[in-house]
Amino acid sequence: MKLSFSSVKAWLGTKSQHNTQSSKVTGDNNIVEQNINVYVTGIEDWKRNSLTLGLPITSAVSTQLAIEAETGDANETDEIKRVIAYREIANGGDSNTALKLLEELKTDAKYQSGYVAFRLDFNIGVILQNIGEHEQASKRLRAAYTFCPKHPKAQSGLAFADLLDGNDEEALEKASALLSVEGDHLNICAIIALHASKRLERDFAVENFKLCDGKHADVIGARLEHLRIMRPDEYLSALEEAKKADPDNLNLASMWANAVLEDVKQNQAFLLGAKLSDDFERNVSKSARILKDELETALKQRPPNRLLLSSQANNAAVALRLAGKTKEASKLLDRTLEEHPELVDELGQVRAVLYLQEDRDIDAFELISPLVEHPALQVMASEIEAKMGDTKKALNRINTVLKLDMPEGLRLHALTSKARIGINSAERSAADEALEELAADYVKSPELVLLKSAYSRAFELRVAANEVEDLPVIMGIQSADEQELLTSLDGLGEWSFFELLQAADELFARGFYRESAELLRDKVSFKRESPALQTLCDACLRGSMGSLANAIRDSLSAEVKNSVFGWKFCANVGILTGENTKIVPLTRKLFEANPSSLGSLHWYVQSLLRANEKNRINRLVKSLNDDDLTGTVTERCEYTKLLVFCDEIERARSYAYRLFCENQNDHNSWMALSSSILAFGKPPTKTDELALDEVAADATFEVVTPDGSVRKYVLEQNKKLFPLRQENIALDHPIAKASVGCKQGDTFIWPLDQEDNKATVKSVKHKALEAFHFVIQRFEEKFPDANGFKSVKCDPSKEDGLDEIKAMLQQRSQYGQQKAKEYYEGSYPISILGHHLGLDAIDTFLGLKRECGFPAKVSSCEHSDQDAATATLKQARSDGILLDPLAVYLLRRLDVTEAIEKEFGKIGITQNTIDIFSTRTHEAERMGSYDESGNKRSAHMSSQNGQIILSEMSEDEINAKVKLVQSDLNWLQASCELIPAVARIDPPNEIIRFRNEKGGRFFDDLFACDGSNRILISDDLHLRQWGSGLFKTRSAWIQALLFHLEEAQHISTEKVVKATIGFVAQIG
Repeated sequence: MKLSFSSVKAWLGTKSQHNTQSSKVTGDNNIVEQNINVYVTGIEDWKRNSLTLGLPITSAVSTQLAIEAETGDANETDEIKRVIAYREIANGGDSNTALKLLEELKTDAKYQSGYVAFRLDFNIGVILQNIGEHEQASKRLRAAYTFCPKHPKAQSGLAFADLLDGNDEEALEKASALLSVEGDHLNICAIIALHASKRLERDFAVENFKLCDGKHADVIGARLEHLRIMRPDEYLSALEEAKKADPDNLNLASMWANAVLEDVKQNQAFLLGAKLSDDFERNVSKSARILKDELETALKQRPPNRLLLSSQANNAAVALRLAGKTKEASKLLDRTLEEHPELVDELGQVRAVLYLQEDRDIDAFELISPLVEHPALQVMASEIEAKMGDTKKALNRINTVLKLDMPEGLRLHALTSKARIGINSAERSAADEALEELAADYVKSPELVLLKSAYSRAFELRVAANEVEDLPVIMGIQSADEQELLTSLDGLGEWSFFELLQAADELFARGFYRESAELLRDKVSFKRESPALQTLCDACLRGSMGSLANAIRDSLSAEVKNSVFGWKFCANVGILTGENTKIVPLTRKLFEANPSSLGSLHWYVQSLLRANEKNRINRLVKSLNDDDLTGTVTERCEYTKLLVFCDEIERARSYAYRLFCENQNDHNSWMALSSSILAFGKPPTKTDELALDEVAADATFEVVTPDGSVRKYVLEQNKKLFPLRQENIALDHPIAKASVGCKQGDTFIWPLDQEDNKATVKSVKHKALEAFHFVIQRFEEKFPDANGFKSVKCDPSKEDGLDEIKAMLQQRSQYGQQKAKEYYEGSYPISILGHHLGLDAIDTFLGLKRECGFPAKVSSCEHSDQDAATATLKQARSDGILLDPLAVYLLRRLDVTEAIEKEFGKIGITQNTIDIFSTRTHEAERMGSYDESGNKRSAHMSSQNGQIILSEMSEDEINAKVKLVQSDLNWLQASCELIPAVARIDPPNEIIRFRNEKGGRFFDDLFACDGSNRILISDDLHLRQWGSGLFKTRSAWIQALLFHLEEAQHISTEKVVKATIGFVAQIG
């Protein structure tokens, strides 16, 4: 279990395991099992965690003013014109050069007194202000005032100095007084007054001063800033109006861009995938361009305004991240930090966030962990440290932070982070401490409920019975934590989207898939991949809510559909709804996108298998290089079985042997090796590479040495395998050279003895065969709880030599009798009985009377049911019919499918029916093995009346069966209409959970009939009753169908009579 960290200013990325659908190719009987369970695509936790997501847009320094460039006129003196010319150099971006030139003028006597000296110091002060040197700027402005104390502009410079020094009252008083005096100081005084009153939080109506130019761009900007603080409700509309009037004003564009991104919670919701207006998404892209350009312009300044640069870089990075341009954001920040490393304290957080998004956790940690003066960054560092596995240091770090004084919001975040670290790492004491403080100080925090729920999942054991025969399923009793979690959802109106998504994730983890989906439904954008969309899609898939999943698939943007996430989701929806034709191209794209992934390969193979594309699977497997494929041990085991399935026996054995050597403590690798060794025997046209009777490459041989000890050696020629077994020796080893060609009983000169004594070869086997024999001997001892091999004593030469086999067969027979009796006395579909017996519904139906003595239940034999069936079949002429697997099998044997099509149109089936017949085909193809004469035979052992019964099939009988079942499958795919297994409305959770259990896919037929309004044809009484009770499904059984076809003159009375007699004999 992994939980995401909620973060106020962090973006922590804990990647969860990616679940992928895989083809299940079992080694038992070498049969491909068609696994159609829905597997959920994985979600990356870091995308849910943070507030870059919560990184805020930061405002410019409050004392930073936009001051117009001075302009001269023809009457200015040459000295003033030179000052203005140098000021223009600063306006062009090179303040360093401008200041140097202006300072050099001080050495000239003409610039040391009077009006010229005032103008010189005034301009130096303004330039210093523009580059963020406020203290020096104030000094120069005050110095300028001393040269012309009565000049209004000099007095405005004094007001400016007061503002820079934080003397807001004095600045406002002086600037306001000067607004009634004519001169070129009016705009700067208006700007000073507006900024001072903003900081004092006082209203100031600049329009009341008639001399002031209220339409001047810099005055408008200052007025908007004042409005943003004093009357925020009016700010955006006023800003839009100003921007419309002056669209080329870069200052207004920057203000607009920051305003778009000012709402942190809205940004967070956007990143998480909330459905927002189309305008917001467009505005985000525009804002990113504006703020990026602003930062790039600032970086060209010499020097840039250091007081503004950090906020400009932060805002540009946040905007680019929101616009999905993470790489651009990273490059800009790296450039900024490279040129201005002193900004690491201010920009460390946003850069660390981007590192995390790029899976560069170590880089993020190394960047911010030394910044111990910043509690927020230390909390973030502790989260990363925990993610990297050092829980102890992470908790020590966050405990240190919690001892400091800090804002309440940060303390809440630190405590929730500590709680999640404790929960994720099973450090219960740490989780207890954090939850205690949260409960004491933040009882109303929505996250407290979610954390308590997560705590319960992590530390409180819960036992849930989940037996398939418990149907009808009754919702389990909810724990106190679950009840509190569900009750807390009543207050969702006050929750942020971040908290909403966390609640949905917790519901998902608890198994409340429907509730999780409903929480996000209609709140998530389908335009882009996002954490919220992933959770919504996963909840639909895990909850098997086919109707909602279908609607989401149809609503996804083309961009999402054509992404890896989109391919996986749409493929899973196809699996869920049984639309295999839509799955194959998607799984092909997934495999092409990651051709070395065994997980992707199994997705693709699974879809081809369900499409009965055996030849394509064979071609695909032949084209693969086994050494290039990567995956988990389980996936590699599945690949071994796939090789066996495709008759790539030598490759399978080689691959499985290596897998066994590399994973000798994993029972799956032992079973994979076994399946490759037991693969079908040897057809007469092939040689058996395991038939090794002399010492050669890949042989395992035992040697009796001259001193009487027995040693084992493996002649290993694969260098990659050489270190994996201590018995391995190379072909050029002295013992190998001396023994090559020797057979069992042969002797050779022992090369390790100088006296030329001889050693004897005790045994020779292929190395894979020897490993298999080891598996058989040691499996039960090594893996007592794993499914695999069970040893049974067997000695046909003794009177009691078969007693253990008899006991096992009798036990199996008794179990079958017991389950058959439960079925006969109960009221559940025959598919459930088949699941218990390891059979499909067809074989269960056919063998129920013959093997167990109980008749199958086909009809209630009530006239009302017969009348209802008759009426229903008349409606089927317009609505169509759907056959379940049993009906397909029986009606194919009766050869009435053409008559059915004439009466009702194209026959409907579900993918589940195709899957069952596909499995029957594969089983038939893999029946038996070749004997020593090269003949293929199959045998089945059972118990009857205390005796062992061995039933055999010849090769001709096997081939006839293969031909018959293959014709069934071909007919299904060529002549029937595939109906999606989607109900009109997603059924209740109890039904969905049951359907997802093994043996529950018979519900597909009921879902399909409900969604398509077709009539179900089935000889399973209880399946029809369940359909009627749960979905109001209309249905009929085969005998009623035959009578209807006879009445419609599509079949003869003779055929109906023969069929009826046959059915009676079949079901008793």
